[in-house]
Amino acid sequence: VRRPHEDYELTAKARELFPRAYEPVLRKVVDALAERLPRAAARDVLISAARRFLHERLGQLRGRTPRWRLAEIMGGLNGAGLGIEVEDEPGSIVIRSCSCPVASITAAHPELCSLLAEVLGEVLRAGVRETCERGDSPRCRFRVEAEDAKRTGRP
Repeated sequence: VRRPHEDYELTAKARELFPRAYEPVLRKVVDALAERLPRAAARDVLISAARRFLHERLGQLRGRTPRWRLAEIMGGLNGAGLGIEVEDEPGSIVIRSCSCPVASITAAHPELCSLLAEVLGEVLRAGVRETCERGDSPRCRFRVEAEDAKRTGRP
């Protein structure tokens, strides 16, 4: 088995064909949190939800290094069809997906990407910075900081 020579991605029109009934509801929930709660309180609720999602989905991670924990996360989340890939770059590790599963929400609330980076950093026990690609074809992208990537080892 080998990787394909070409990478393909869905257009915005094609993405509309996939079921996303949860997205408008989730968008309204995030909108309501932002409107009704002070910024810090809304942030705490969203961080708590992200933590719960990761802990319920992944359980207890046993890896000692960020790289090992990332391998465990990949095993736990790739079954969800998120299309997550990990790329080694000089001095860092980049986590990216072929699209953003909640693009309409992050378009209105881009701070959600930073909150996810924070929770991912907690799980990896490493510095993680959000570098998502926005525009016509939004993609999730997170970079494990250089000093943390150096001590990651290999699974």
